[in-house]
Amino acid sequence: MSSSFHWLSDGSDLVASSGDDTTISSPRASDGDAKSFFHRERSYANSKLAQIMHGRSLSRKIKQGGSKVRVVSVCPGWVATNVAGSSGFSKMFLQTIAYPNDGFGLASTLNAMFLPDAGADETKDFFVNSAVFDVLGVTVENMGLAGRKWPAAVGFRDALSWSFAIVLLWTQRFASKAQTSTSSPESFNQSAQDELYEWSKNAVSQ
Repeated sequence: MSSSFHWLSDGSDLVASSGDDTTISSPRASDGDAKSFFHRERSYANSKLAQIMHGRSLSRKIKQGGSKVRVVSVCPGWVATNVAGSSGFSKMFLQTIAYPNDGFGLASTLNAMFLPDAGADETKDFFVNSAVFDVLGVTVENMGLAGRKWPAAVGFRDALSWSFAIVLLWTQRFASKAQTSTSSPESFNQSAQDELYEWSKNAVSQ
């Protein structure tokens, strides 16, 4: 289960390469100590981008082995779960405006599970619940933010992603549609995917 909030991360915290062919260094996101405000604030986005990257690396490895199993990522949008707390105003607010967790909030997950060509390639492996998600990708592309360091360095990309998340909360229901959508440009970096996957595999085996 991923999230479109992964767009907030530019992937720099997930680099798991030391620059040589002998060792793989730990990505900055794996550091448990909160070094800065951005380190803490980007932790969720980094985890969701990492999930997509792991999934794509794993999908290639499975395919190379001749298996028909496919790995996909799903973003359900804003769903009325306990993410904002199990009681009080926040829970009541989400139950009022977000997708129900026993209704359309499941649409992207079910679509990913049963669509015949789900995960056939990297253009069909990220599932969402609303056409509004496409707006974020178009915005980032049109603003020329992808691949540049300054939007993350000054927090502009963070502000844009948070703003989109708030807009999505209020608009997702107006364009409800279970569909595939584009993930961030950084999520398609195959070398970064494989390096992160190998580092993670080694880390959990220790």
